[in-house]
Amino acid sequence: MIGTAGSAQGYLYSEGLTFCCNSTGNPEKRSPPQSDWMDSMSFAENIDNFQTEYYQGPALRYTLNLPSTEAVTAFWCVTTPDGYLLQQGEAGYSDTKPYGPGNFIYHNYKITAWSQSQPARIDSKYSPSPRSASPTARPF
Repeated sequence: MIGTAGSAQGYLYSEGLTFCCNSTGNPEKRSPPQSDWMDSMSFAENIDNFQTEYYQGPALRYTLNLPSTEAVTAFWCVTTPDGYLLQQGEAGYSDTKPYGPGNFIYHNYKITAWSQSQPARIDSKYSPSPRSASPTARPF
């Protein structure tokens, strides 16, 4: 999403960055996540063979518990041993362990999306902001 509340635009791209569409719907007022959200997480376990549609291999799971007064109390993320994000979610501790209040959702990430050797090439007609067209690798 880019822009200010009430006039923000969202864009969705295919894996090959050849197709884009505007994201539409009724906006909700939400706070942005803290940029250092992962720093509050605690190491939970080593996983010998973590599997998603994009990755298979060793991984590390981290979790975060918030007070019961919060709308969502359980969060998790999974990274490669060298720190690249593979999965993150909320209202649970893994993609098979929902827990606590909130909507159980998670996202799997394709590890090559974090690689600087494969920069995104997004058609400028879908990218009003120059900074949104050139992502940088951001290891966890």
